[in-house]
Amino acid sequence: MDELEELKPQNNKIEMERWNVSDLEEYINKLEKEIENVKAILLKKKTVSNSVKELFKD
Repeated sequence: MDELEELKPQNNKIEMERWNVSDLEEYINKLEKEIENVKAILLKKKTVSNSVKELFKD
């Protein structure tokens, strides 16, 4: 297993069919926050990458 695979969440089956509405909504909110965190990290990395490309641009 490579490093990236180790970082990915494990495929744990979640029985969401049994969850009540408020639990499902809370889960969605947590996932949306996590997505925003990942987007922020991605933006930061792209910004650094673009800055480096500009430094070495002819």
